[in-house]
Amino acid sequence: MDASSSTSVGRNSSCKNYSFLGNNPIEIRNFDGSNFALWKNHIRDVLVQRKQMRPLGGKSKKSDDMDDDDWEELDALTVTTI
Repeated sequence: MDASSSTSVGRNSSCKNYSFLGNNPIEIRNFDGSNFALWKNHIRDVLVQRKQMRPLGGKSKKSDDMDDDDWEELDALTVTTI
């Protein structure tokens, strides 16, 4: 593949992702290297609403009553949200 046919989806500020909080879609622009603070806040809001914040703290945030399979699933969901 030559350079002219490659795409840089993450750097195109016009690319948009939509996430849903309840039934309401919210727009989150792809991180383009210049708006990290805003992007981070938007992603954090989505993770909080979806109860997916714990995996960001690593396995030390896993509760004792959660089995490893459930933790791995929550971690994978968090990664795909981000």
